Amino acid sequence: MPPKWEYLLIRMDVSAGSTLDQGHVANQLSQLGQDGWELTGIVQDEIGRFAKFVFKRPLT
Repeated sequence: MPPKWEYLLIRMDVSAGSTLDQGHVANQLSQLGQDGWELTGIVQDEIGRFAKFVFKRPLT
């Protein structure tokens, strides 16, 4: 039987004027990895302001 997955989408403002703290984002990504989430893709909107980070992990 193939594995079953659960998914998580996180939307972030990545525009030039955003208050995005790269250190904070790296810490969040590390925590998600420790919780079993794997980053599978990043989708940016058509104007480049927001990005959606797509994660998956095996369904338990």
